[in-house]
Amino acid sequence: MLVMVEKRRESGYTFNDRLLVPGMSAAAVPIRGKEGRPVAALRISTIESRVQDERQTEIVRWLTEQATTLEARLNGTTGGLTEASIRILTRNGR
Repeated sequence: MLVMVEKRRESGYTFNDRLLVPGMSAAAVPIRGKEGRPVAALRISTIESRVQDERQTEIVRWLTEQATTLEARLNGTTGGLTEASIRILTRNGR
């Protein structure tokens, strides 16, 4: 399991193909804060038959582009999210 997690970190995304729910696939990418550490994620799930290899690449590219845009906006408007600031916001019910 740890090897799988490290492999996903290196690739910058994760793709779940029927690992949790039969017939379902999902892809996710991190949204990084100002320290470069993940503070959230973008994910998309769909039925397995709709995700072939080419489509998987397209989905990951799209998610990565959207995460980059979101990171810039979040870091620009908040001065940069960190794990600590997320905990504070969560604790305060925001």
